[in-house]
Amino acid sequence: AATTAFWLLIRALGLGEGDEVIVPNIHFHGVASALEIEGVTCRVCDVDAAAPVLTLDSVREHISENTRAVVALDYGGWPVDIAPVREHLASLGRENIVLILDAANSPLTRVDGEYAARQYDYAFYSFDMNKIIVTGEGGMLLSDDGDTVDRVRAFACHGIDGSVTSFERARGGDGGWWEVPLGQPGLVVGITLHQVLAQHTGGPLAELHAALGLHPVADGYDDIEAEGGD
Repeated sequence: AATTAFWLLIRALGLGEGDEVIVPNIHFHGVASALEIEGVTCRVCDVDAAAPVLTLDSVREHISENTRAVVALDYGGWPVDIAPVREHLASLGRENIVLILDAANSPLTRVDGEYAARQYDYAFYSFDMNKIIVTGEGGMLLSDDGDTVDRVRAFACHGIDGSVTSFERARGGDGGWWEVPLGQPGLVVGITLHQVLAQHTGGPLAELHAALGLHPVADGYDDIEAEGGD
């Protein structure tokens, strides 16, 4: 679920051989597995002794010319103090290093009244049976980076460009309903709630999970959507 969302994000960002991503040493192993699949080097940093989350001091020593991203985890919902990390990257002229939040255990965590995810370039969520919001299975990716989100959607649905449906193209005389524009190869991967909220559909199982999740958390997701996440 969340691991799949993260894997699709790594693909959409074009990370691969020679790239490095910094990850805290207390984390779900699926993140490291997704990086390994794409040939990305996982650089492991320590977490703080007082709270099991990464800090600027622990991240700083692992930044290299090959670093492309930092993945933070709000362990148990405890928010990472990510602002100093972003400020340090800016001081180095490394704004190209993206900040990614694993919000699997902190879907509604706020910092100074704002959702913690808004401090990051990307955030991914999990809805499996052990999480705070449960659909049985599924994940979600949030970002204001519309181009990357579009690539994730395509990767998650056979590589199909979903900006215009095949039926809409057929009605416009641009081809048959069975003709679909393909980008890079992809699979059918259910990233449930996000697809439904954005009126994008995956396989029927993903839609079933989304239906299970949308009803009990409708009010909460209205709040998240109002924050402006794409």
